[in-house]
Amino acid sequence: MTLDRRILRTLKAEVAAPRDPGYWTGLEAKIMARVASEDDWSWAFRTWGRTWLAAAAVALVALCVTAWRERVTERQLAYETVVESRPSLPVQLRGRLADVSQHEATIRYVYGY
Repeated sequence: MTLDRRILRTLKAEVAAPRDPGYWTGLEAKIMARVASEDDWSWAFRTWGRTWLAAAAVALVALCVTAWRERVTERQLAYETVVESRPSLPVQLRGRLADVSQHEATIRYVYGY
């Protein structure tokens, strides 16, 4: 018998349902006793409170970091677009606007015409 079959057989034995019919009756009795002893169902959610609160805090931090990074990226992109595109425009405008007045060339340069 190979190791894989032994492991599989052991896992099946561990995961298999109990053969004793009294197990299920006892489990039902325990559950019903616990339900009957509690007046409200808030006990079921009290144990989840800290977990959900921690998960919400992590999600909020991730959302804030993502929003901040996006804002920084947008600003950097806008800055690079303005800074890198300005030096090439005067060179292009000189060739195209040789017959235009200084005022008209400035207007076209500023507005991008």
